[in-house]
Amino acid sequence: MKAFIFDLDGTLADTVPLIVATARRVWQEYGLYPDEARIRSFIGVSLFQTGEAVLGPGRGQEYVEAYQRHYHAQPRCIQPFAGVPEMLRELRRQGAKLAVCTSKRERSATETLQQTGIAPLLDAVVHSEMTAEHKPDAAPARCAMQLLTLPPAECLFIGDSIHDIGCGHHAGMAACAVSYGAATAETLRGAAPEYLVSSVPALRELLLSLLQK
Repeated sequence: MKAFIFDLDGTLADTVPLIVATARRVWQEYGLYPDEARIRSFIGVSLFQTGEAVLGPGRGQEYVEAYQRHYHAQPRCIQPFAGVPEMLRELRRQGAKLAVCTSKRERSATETLQQTGIAPLLDAVVHSEMTAEHKPDAAPARCAMQLLTLPPAECLFIGDSIHDIGCGHHAGMAACAVSYGAATAETLRGAAPEYLVSSVPALRELLLSLLQK
């Protein structure tokens, strides 16, 4: 394994509570009062796709604009999960190529990467405005592979949602699910990831071991 392609929210950045709070404000604006599990089920999907599902066909952009308005109106102190920067630095020292493949739009992705300090550690970033299709479609993962100039067999996709696992699998690569983010281990197992870990230390150990193969 030569490269690791990471989801951002709930995998590298501890942003799930912020996403849930923002989505809840948007949904309530439209008179919708979902439970947290319902909101979490859309994490990993693009905002446009979420809007099409939540508000109805043809209203995806309306949802995007409402979400961005609420998201940027609130204070945001975005942090990486403990141990993530150290893990990425060690993987780079060992020769791995690293990428982020996120459903965030460019502005939000850039802000998150800068605030977490992750940006300088990456070889490539794919945000939702770079592909016509989005997770779980293969397009974002394929874009990341093209930027890294590596084939699927040498890449691993890592994420905290079934949409991440689907994206990696549809692009022909193996996938690792992390259960410390948006989805439960039980939900993630349903997507049949090749690997499943429950903590950043466990993820670091796995990736370093795969890098040697």
